[in-house]
Amino acid sequence: MRGTCDCHAHVCGPESRYPYSPNRLYTPEDASPADYRRMLDSLGMERGVLVQPSIYGTDNRALLDALAHDPVRLRGVAVVSYDIHARDLEKLHRAGVRVSVNSDDPAMFSTTLVDEWSVLITRLGLSREEFYFKQFVFIRIFSGHAPPL
Repeated sequence: MRGTCDCHAHVCGPESRYPYSPNRLYTPEDASPADYRRMLDSLGMERGVLVQPSIYGTDNRALLDALAHDPVRLRGVAVVSYDIHARDLEKLHRAGVRVSVNSDDPAMFSTTLVDEWSVLITRLGLSREEFYFKQFVFIRIFSGHAPPL
């Protein structure tokens, strides 16, 4: 269907090529990028957003490889360390990734959202108000394929 976009899926494995975090909470079955694209095709979806699963922590290699196979159709949401360097964010962005800096599993990443956001606010030189606005607009809305405002 024209204009449709799946907004949240994971690619996983094979574990021999993309090792899982030893701190993971589960071990999934393999779900390859080719499987995902076949699913999109079977549903008639034009685009998709792949989201980094927690099983990889901040190792985004599986996600980046999946995006490289279909850079027009796919975007990604990576999980990164809150102290990531700006040039690494730029490389991820060029690869089709829109980054989520907040983890949904603080214990796994040995941090808290307050710590992550405080470092990021300082690193980006933003006021808290500017950061919260940008967090909403740029990470939430533009994480996939939304047209610019």
